[in-house]
Amino acid sequence: MKTFWINLLEINVILSLVYLGYVLFLKNLTFFRWARFYLLGGMLTGLVYPFLKARKVVQLPAEGVTITLPDLTASLAHTGTTSWEQWAVYILSATFIMLSARFILRFFSLGKIHTRSSRAEFSGHAFRDTHHQVSPFSFWKWIYIHRKAHSDPEMRQIIAHEYIHTRERHSLDVLIAEICSILCWYNPLVKLLNRSVKDNLEFLVDAQVLNSGIDRVSYQHSLVGISLNSFPGTYPGNQFAFKTLKRRIYMMNRNRSPKSRLVAYMLITPLVLAFAGLLTFSCQKETLDTIEKARESEGIAWEKAAGATSEKPELQGVELKARGKVSGLSFEATDHNLNGQVMVRGSSSNSADYLLILDGKEVDNQNLSTMKAENIQAIVVLKDKSAIDKYGDRGKNGVIEIYSKKSPR
Repeated sequence: MKTFWINLLEINVILSLVYLGYVLFLKNLTFFRWARFYLLGGMLTGLVYPFLKARKVVQLPAEGVTITLPDLTASLAHTGTTSWEQWAVYILSATFIMLSARFILRFFSLGKIHTRSSRAEFSGHAFRDTHHQVSPFSFWKWIYIHRKAHSDPEMRQIIAHEYIHTRERHSLDVLIAEICSILCWYNPLVKLLNRSVKDNLEFLVDAQVLNSGIDRVSYQHSLVGISLNSFPGTYPGNQFAFKTLKRRIYMMNRNRSPKSRLVAYMLITPLVLAFAGLLTFSCQKETLDTIEKARESEGIAWEKAAGATSEKPELQGVELKARGKVSGLSFEATDHNLNGQVMVRGSSSNSADYLLILDGKEVDNQNLSTMKAENIQAIVVLKDKSAIDKYGDRGKNGVIEIYSKKSPR
């Protein structure tokens, strides 16, 4: 549960930072293509980066710590997940599913428009002529236009505009922005990020259309006319006219930003990456106090070794000592890279007739007496229903699964 909230927090913080960086440094500049790369890269970073890093980097005093594994056959504490956390997860998940379903339905609407349209051409460019009135839009490599509603001059400008969208696959940016909005539906900054992504794509295409030789005034008049006659649409894609038309015309009439202002782009990208790295380190850093609080849920107690000091900690060369007792097996060993784990499933139970499994084979205490602690990779305790489901009647008194580092698990 803790990992879920950390990942969600990281995604929201990174996406919010990407939007704030765009507003502060790039929004009023005419470097639309660079802004596209920044926004697209920022969204992908926010969605993927939290899941690519290692989860726990333990920062401990260099003189060592002692990891104590308690008797795994004793009663186990409750996992510690509070009811409010469960309800929060339910609400987030339900809203996410609802918004995802609505997004999928938009693709069904798009599919209906596609099947009810026919292939046509205008000035050597192919498009889909819809049989019912829709506002001109494009998705991936297709352009959808209700031909009867537009004159030849309008068609020339619409085709020129939408062809750039399809050629540069702007639908990819729109889809990723929608995914971010669905995942972080409660974050207003992510919603504004979604709108900024779509706006910037329109600014980028408008600039390319005007550079192709189309008259600025005529093009802007077409935008206004189509906006006044637009029809509501429930489909994904790039629309020829949209609500922020006033800002589009404003950006078209702006003078080009001097190349010296690109320094803002050069600064914002490393700043976002540096903050993401700092956020990752902060979330990965596990202090002794944090691990102590997790003792009841993980079944692991971390304690300072005798003589350990609170001086400057280091991440490398840390000596770890493991000491514990598993089904009568007492051990104490030293390891410079102890990465074992303890997982507990089922409710608490206490019985001496538990089943011992070592690397998938049933063993007894005598077989474990020669096993060294540093060779243990993981210990899984199954109790009650979870043990019976896996091992039948043999696991009715509980099962302790021990996996060595040689195990293929």
